Amino acid sequence: MTDRYAYYVTRTKIRKGRLLSAREMKELSLAPTYRDAVQFLVRKGFLEGGTIEAMLSARRREMLDLIDEFTDIKDAFRIFRIKYDFHNLKTAIKAQISGHKGKDDYLDGGTVSAEVILDAVFQKRLEDLPRDLQQYAKTAQSILLRTRDAGQFDCYLDRALLRAIYQEGQASKIPYLKSYTENYVAVHDIKIAYRCCILKKSKEFIKRALAPCKSLATDQLAAQGAQDSKALCDYLVHTDYSAAAEAMRQSYCAFYRWCARRLSAPAEADKDETFGLSPIFAYLFFAEQEIREVRLILTLKQNHMPGELIAERMWR
Repeated sequence: MTDRYAYYVTRTKIRKGRLLSAREMKELSLAPTYRDAVQFLVRKGFLEGGTIEAMLSARRREMLDLIDEFTDIKDAFRIFRIKYDFHNLKTAIKAQISGHKGKDDYLDGGTVSAEVILDAVFQKRLEDLPRDLQQYAKTAQSILLRTRDAGQFDCYLDRALLRAIYQEGQASKIPYLKSYTENYVAVHDIKIAYRCCILKKSKEFIKRALAPCKSLATDQLAAQGAQDSKALCDYLVHTDYSAAAEAMRQSYCAFYRWCARRLSAPAEADKDETFGLSPIFAYLFFAEQEIREVRLILTLKQNHMPGELIAERMWR
């Protein structure tokens, strides 16, 4: 098994070497126009797809094709696939309400194919879904049909996703996944509390949006977030995430960069390991982060934002 892991890690490190470096990401952000940015990406190995999502979908497929090769350890990667299930479930339920399937809006790579989720929702056969996803689907569907409130619907499924990721990671025997999911959920909870604070949401609203984790007291996080940003910072300075408070005091961009860097911490720590699964998980994190950053840069380029302002938003 050790020899096989070494082979998997070697394959992964070769692929990781093809990801955009910090210098290349900055070059991309400083490209004069959207078209120049796309051509830069094509030169770096991205497939030109006509739209941002088509280009990034092809990049995501490369990442998924790699881990699909590791058939004997495929279950270890469930935790990275769950988000695609929830994206597709959210999209399918909204499409059912509107009556438009919008097949281009779905993402491959989930633990369940997008087609299965789409058919289960449109054919009213939610029992065809895995049991945990089935229950989330029923509740989410009920919320949207009863309230017609897309915000409440999104809030429920976003929290459900965080809970599903956390439960999967904490139940794992792989130490990396335990620390990854603790960090992942905590950072997203802090993001949620900060955004709700800016939007002046109530304590009850914030509590409904937060997912429980061991390293944060979500009741207190919600209560402080409902007051103001100073109260939120006063709570965070007494947690393992005290640097978030300092970033909040600087600017929203500084806070965004802190979130990205904090999320990358487990991957940065294990990326150079030779054995075990941690380097593969690290690659998946960096590959997904690359996709998120490229999407952000291209979207801002389409809206003619100056490169210097885009560079400020980059985490590396």
